[in-house]
Amino acid sequence: MPRLTAILFLLQSGSMAYAGLLPEGFEGATRTLARKAPVPEEAIWKECGLQDSEYAEYDKAGKKFSITAWRFTDTTSSVEAFQFLRPADSKSSDLTKMAAEKGVTIWAVFGNYLLIFDGFKPTDDDVMAQLILSLPRFEQAAFPLLPRFLPKTGKIHNSERYLLGPAGLAKFAPGISPSVAAFSMGAEGQTARYKTPEGEINLTLLSYPTPYIAKERLAEFQQLKGVRVKRSSVLLAVITDVANADAAERLLAEVRYETNVTINVKPDVKEPQIGEIVLTGVKFSGILFAFSVLAGFGLRGFRLLVARLRGVKTGELDEEVTTLNLSAPRK
Repeated sequence: MPRLTAILFLLQSGSMAYAGLLPEGFEGATRTLARKAPVPEEAIWKECGLQDSEYAEYDKAGKKFSITAWRFTDTTSSVEAFQFLRPADSKSSDLTKMAAEKGVTIWAVFGNYLLIFDGFKPTDDDVMAQLILSLPRFEQAAFPLLPRFLPKTGKIHNSERYLLGPAGLAKFAPGISPSVAAFSMGAEGQTARYKTPEGEINLTLLSYPTPYIAKERLAEFQQLKGVRVKRSSVLLAVITDVANADAAERLLAEVRYETNVTINVKPDVKEPQIGEIVLTGVKFSGILFAFSVLAGFGLRGFRLLVARLRGVKTGELDEEVTTLNLSAPRK
């Protein structure tokens, strides 16, 4: 049986035999242990909307490896969990659009799932696609846009942390009060650390549903002492640990909110000249004249053919024409 067919069969059979998240076996590997996955940070996992989890160990011809799966509310929640768990010294992985690896361990975001492969790296794209299909209640949405607004210059590798509530804010941006950040108004945050000649700076971006809310929050932040804040449309860029005001201002100046705007532009259509209009009219008239002549010859030929088939003269056909008088009868 081909590799892809086998993996699909095993994934489906494993899902039917076991009510957990991960299959009983695949690629010749057999599951030897399955249990609930541990929760690394209960408060943050709760903010992510943790729905279910599983840790499974597998054995393939004596080679052991494990897979850990957490299912969250959506892709954004998986991103927060991924950035929380990803080691600082890990490197990017090409397993998915958002994945990291260190040694034999891989952390990867699959829609609303965060998976950890320890001792095993899937290398077949078809196998990965089927693995995703085997995950119950799998949902895939676009990744959050907020991380793309972080300045790149000086950013410390893997220092980004996504924020969805007060727990994440307290851990990664403790200088910001939850009441000022106002997650209840639909805020989401992204924090990262930066190296500058004057020392490290922690930058936090907060995104709000509308520019009006962002402007309102800006006024609240401006009342805090020792806080540098900048608004760009729906974004607030906040620095609380201001060791050097100039360095903070230079970093804030790099934060810009950009959107893709489609502008309807009237096409550049060349207006026809009077000579072109006259020439077009002459051509059209010529076409009509030629069509009329051909139609006349065609009708004459048709009458001759009918007369010959009926064995009569062409003139006799005119006598068979019935004339209808539609005028009202005279009284």
